[in-house]
Amino acid sequence: MKVLFVAEIGSIHVARWVNQLKDTGWDYRVFEPLPVSTNVRSEIRATRLYLPFETSIPKEIEKGVEIEYTIPQWPLSGKLKLRTRILRKSIKLLVGPVSLLARILRKSVILSTLPITFIAKVFRKGLRLLGKHPSPKGLLERISNRELFEPLYSKRLDKEYMFRVLHAKFIAKEEKTSSLFDLHATKLADLIYCWKPDVIHSLGMFVNWQNNSLALLEARNKLGGKFPCPWIVSSWGADLDLYPHLGETQWEETEAVMSSCDGLIIEGNRDIALAQKLGFHGLVLEKLPAFGGVTWKPEDICLPGPVSKRRVIVLKGRDNTDDVTSGGDPQGRAMTAMRAFELCQDVLQPYSIVIVQATPAIEQQAKILQATTTLKIAVFPNSISFPYKQWLNLLGTAKVVIAVTASDGLPSTLVEAISLGVFPIHSGLEIIRDWIQDGKNGFLVSPDDIHAVARALRTALVDDELVDNAAKINAKIIANNFSDPVVRSRVIRLYENLPQLC
Repeated sequence: MKVLFVAEIGSIHVARWVNQLKDTGWDYRVFEPLPVSTNVRSEIRATRLYLPFETSIPKEIEKGVEIEYTIPQWPLSGKLKLRTRILRKSIKLLVGPVSLLARILRKSVILSTLPITFIAKVFRKGLRLLGKHPSPKGLLERISNRELFEPLYSKRLDKEYMFRVLHAKFIAKEEKTSSLFDLHATKLADLIYCWKPDVIHSLGMFVNWQNNSLALLEARNKLGGKFPCPWIVSSWGADLDLYPHLGETQWEETEAVMSSCDGLIIEGNRDIALAQKLGFHGLVLEKLPAFGGVTWKPEDICLPGPVSKRRVIVLKGRDNTDDVTSGGDPQGRAMTAMRAFELCQDVLQPYSIVIVQATPAIEQQAKILQATTTLKIAVFPNSISFPYKQWLNLLGTAKVVIAVTASDGLPSTLVEAISLGVFPIHSGLEIIRDWIQDGKNGFLVSPDDIHAVARALRTALVDDELVDNAAKINAKIIANNFSDPVVRSRVIRLYENLPQLC
């Protein structure tokens, strides 16, 4: 069987889902949906990966997985060779002095003993060019964290990255396409036409607030408005619940996907009505976790002894205080939990708080708590990608996990946490209520109710019997519904029956 996944190759959820097919003998490939530079997860196993640009390939997979690039990596004509040489020299001449100046400027500010008024005056002028923080205070705080000038000489002015992007645009022009996106979509259409997969599977429609299905829709148009095989979609998180309501464009994009695909894999029954409202008229195939089954054993990861004796609290730190362009998350409400920590200082003293995926506002609030309280807090920004094994090891030391969000499907954090005995405090969203009974195997709270979160946290920290009983209940839920053998068998059966269904 031939399966083509169109999915974010840098996602651990994609890697976990795709890896369910590794022992089937099938030919299954993964196509990166957006023509952007991307990382490759070391955990992913597939027959072939399709990437837009050259990137570093983890040693764990470089021998076992074929890599193909959708954007030509080298010039196609003598004219383009000349352009390439000029482009490389131009970027080299530009980046060197500017990045050096950025380094000097940053160090000068940090070491300077000049009055704060003079520093503020200098950086107000710099703000007009950099478009960063509106106040000198906020700017200086970012400098002290090495966050403002780091991009100037590590990412935005990275010579090779700039060369790849600009050079690819030359290639697009040479092949007479309207854009880099069009070239990428054309390669996808060619792959579908020539390879003839038995099924096309989109894993998540809108990841990191970008539409991962646009290339597929364009490829479909290039193939005459119809794919030669079924196109199925896995709905992730807020794909149908929140994203369509962010604006008219987002609604239209979701409608285009839902009205075109043949089948839908959902995380909960909530998604059926939402999909139909958005024009879906295909088959609802299965209700499955978007990230595959649990492949690890708690005894290999968790601290020995009862869960109630653990002394770590994990908070998912995504929050909507900042907008998306500034690193915020429209569905996150982690600030509610941060305020709850202030109300629970007395019972939190023996514990360490670990905040993961922290958006900028949460990072700042954590610094305030560190400075004004005796709470022990460690923060990992949203820009840091945890090695998956390290993330599971962290959960194996945790007593409580807190995830406060206004919208979600079936969160991987929830399933991972309860599989390792961690007591969940989560927003009482519809799909989560399918698995968590408030006050029995977790607490369900309102995402904006600080006092409700504080009460739930205080109870979880002092009621050891509740926490240990919840761990036993959740272990049965995992074994019966989310273990790898259970989920994998359902996934493989789904693919085998798909040609007859669609």
